[in-house]
Amino acid sequence: MMKQKVEDPIVLKVMAKYYERSQLGINKYGTTLAREDLELTDWLTHAQDEAMDLSLYIERIKQEIESMKKELKDIKQEIASSKTESVVVKYDIK
Repeated sequence: MMKQKVEDPIVLKVMAKYYERSQLGINKYGTTLAREDLELTDWLTHAQDEAMDLSLYIERIKQEIESMKKELKDIKQEIASSKTESVVVKYDIK
């Protein structure tokens, strides 16, 4: 294994998340991904399940973005049609 110094904070953050995810799996399943009790088709099924979950998360995020875009458009229209110079908008940011 080649040792390199990682300076990119984004890469470091992702590496930390991989480590945390690995530890979670080890604690939950009592094994690592180096396990040899699964067939290749089992691994493919696991990957497929994860990919399907990912597509659901992506769809949920897309819906949220569309909702935010509509809200922003409404706010812009309200500002444009406002006769006053100041408009106060309260956001519920999650």
